[in-house]
Amino acid sequence: KLSITNSLVKVGYANQLDKVDLGVEQEPIDTIVINSVAQYFPNRAYLDEVIEQSVSKINKGRIILGDIRDYRLLDAFHVAIQVYKSDGSINWPEIKRIAAYDAKRERELLVDPRYYINLKNKYSTIKHVEILPKRGRANHEMNRFRYDVVLHIEPIDKKVKDKNIDLDWVEYSEENNLQKLLEKKETIFGVKAYPNKRVWVDANITDLLLESQKTEDFDIDDVKKKSESILELEDIYKLASEYGYKVYAHLNIGNSKSELYYDLVFYVEGYEFDSYFNIDLGNPKYIDLYNNPLKESLQKVYNFNSIREYLENILPDYMVPSAFVKLDEMPLTPNGKVNRRALPDPDMGLMGEEYVAPRNEIEKKLAEIWCDIL
Repeated sequence: KLSITNSLVKVGYANQLDKVDLGVEQEPIDTIVINSVAQYFPNRAYLDEVIEQSVSKINKGRIILGDIRDYRLLDAFHVAIQVYKSDGSINWPEIKRIAAYDAKRERELLVDPRYYINLKNKYSTIKHVEILPKRGRANHEMNRFRYDVVLHIEPIDKKVKDKNIDLDWVEYSEENNLQKLLEKKETIFGVKAYPNKRVWVDANITDLLLESQKTEDFDIDDVKKKSESILELEDIYKLASEYGYKVYAHLNIGNSKSELYYDLVFYVEGYEFDSYFNIDLGNPKYIDLYNNPLKESLQKVYNFNSIREYLENILPDYMVPSAFVKLDEMPLTPNGKVNRRALPDPDMGLMGEEYVAPRNEIEKKLAEIWCDIL
């Protein structure tokens, strides 16, 4: 519950919060809500600006970022779309190819939760970070592939006591299931790495597709069967309530394949529990914690066809490049020379028109013939 007593509505760019006139008689700001817009930010640098300016406005309070798209699930999201579109007639090699192509062309900003956890190392006033799953039973993209973030801010000199430091954690297993743990009647306990049923099937299918050298058909029902014993998040809350417990759910961060799991805390009603975890990731690099939605737009800004036409007019045919690749910077060796081995392979799919899958049996047969020839 936000418990908001006064609010002020201003319209402007998200990264120009420092220019918003709040008035001299306004109460100190204790809550900033950035809900369901971060996915439209052009890049991580813009997100950095928004957070920096938001943190500077609050002495004690919180920043809430809602509906953040999870970068860890980018591939699984696009595989799920193609499986849904297949309408039961599944061609796994085709799904793998189209999903990979669409993931590269993703035009919205996706962020790994570790980016937000790492903000504690950047801003001394951020004392705790919550990474929360979406609530509700609806089986849609919002609940499955997004999360909420709460940044808790306190004055620099205030020390916050961690009441969760002695929390007993149990690693989840089918033998050590939730019902057995609840029957022990402990006042409070934590369960590490409980499977996230919302994405379990999609993410595991994606892993199989990406890890397999030969994209042979496999039985999707077999993957689904393995998820049957997993409880939905709302069913976990219901089960806990039946035993007189409340639940605090947090997306798992530390485990391998952490996008597949929750961390859960169960505590009896009336127990005073601080709803946050202190997660120490050290100081991870930002690389691989987000995508670059501007990449596709930049490719279009550089009109490669026009460049090719220009070069064809001034160079012999054998000197005209067959592909062009936009680089943020040229990879260099320790000696300052161009590191040719580090140059990326050209993505031929981005050089011309957008890919269109075969639309009927004739086009499908023709595509297979060309694949065999090439």
